[in-house]
Amino acid sequence: MTSTEICNKALAHLGDARISDFHEVSVAAEKCRTHYDHERDSLLRLHRWNFARARTLLTRLVQKPAFGWAFQYAMPADCLRVLEFNGVESGVDHDDHYELEGGRLLTDAGEGWLVYTKRVTDASLYDVLFCDALAYKLAAALCKEITNSNSEKGALLQMFERSLRDAGWTDAVENRARVVPPTRGSRTLSARAGAF
Repeated sequence: MTSTEICNKALAHLGDARISDFHEVSVAAEKCRTHYDHERDSLLRLHRWNFARARTLLTRLVQKPAFGWAFQYAMPADCLRVLEFNGVESGVDHDDHYELEGGRLLTDAGEGWLVYTKRVTDASLYDVLFCDALAYKLAAALCKEITNSNSEKGALLQMFERSLRDAGWTDAVENRARVVPPTRGSRTLSARAGAF
């Protein structure tokens, strides 16, 4: 799917005329461009989308934080949401605590492995259900300008929430957590194995 097709789905939800191209000179296209990037990025932040997941080894900065943390790392410019840091899911208590501050990640960890949601601008990479949710989200953002109806905006937001729930559930069940055998890393069991 393309950005133009997503915008046309949003405009169809509003009963408005289609556009020929996302970059065309028209009132409808200009309104779509005004809201599109923001609505896309906010939707990317709402869920751990498989198509938008990326991983990187963070670059440690030479300058240390003034206080509170031992190290700081530069965050990727396209990072919209931290999913995991050093193998532990974000929001879970762990030894390598961190803090995000001004485009940097502050931590006491000597290295920084990051899994994150990245800004994906190529609509051809989007999951089709993500596109459905984005079209409803965009339509809700455009609704007041195009229809001047708050009740219609409310209905579109309800459709967006339902679409997001379906898209998020479908996306989530495609992933399975990696199973780590409980014996991995056990010195006792390693010593026993070496004894035979």
